[in-house]
Amino acid sequence: IGQYAACVNIIPSAISVYEWEGKLEKSQECLLLFKTTMTKTEELKQWILAQNPYSIPAILSSTIETSSDFYTYVSSKIL
Repeated sequence: IGQYAACVNIIPSAISVYEWEGKLEKSQECLLLFKTTMTKTEELKQWILAQNPYSIPAILSSTIETSSDFYTYVSSKIL
């Protein structure tokens, strides 16, 4: 993932409850938190879509504030 994100946090054992094809579903999933820059967000989304087995993966993005030191670190790690 080095060309799209500096790192990813994998948070195991998330329980998802959702309606799919008319039925209530419940599944155990992992939540992934990718750390990237705004300029790489779209490329990261496309990479996730290509890797993901779900027909409609939940890809959420948000702009957040961080320290300039951490932003510099993240920017320097993305190829």
